[in-house]
Amino acid sequence: MKVNDPLGPIGPGATNRPGEASGVGSASPTRARDGRQVAPAGEDKISVSEDARTLSRLRGELGEVGAVRTDKVEELRGQIERGEYRPDLKQVARKLLQAIFGERVG
Repeated sequence: MKVNDPLGPIGPGATNRPGEASGVGSASPTRARDGRQVAPAGEDKISVSEDARTLSRLRGELGEVGAVRTDKVEELRGQIERGEYRPDLKQVARKLLQAIFGERVG
């Protein structure tokens, strides 16, 4: 009785390891059952998710997030010291809700 293994020959005398391309020691990448590209045995490979790529792109676009707008800070500090600072409480509440619940809050 002959059994066909979808991964190829396995056992003594087999020339290919499971998932390896045909040809002993093939250096070209192969495909896994789900279609992903698989590096040949013995090679390192890194995979970066789409979310990580997006985060990296956004960090580049935003620049230094921790940058402080000292001119704006000084202006607001002066208003507070003079008793002139009057925040729009509806806008403050809206921004807090957006930070908690996301953009679903208008």
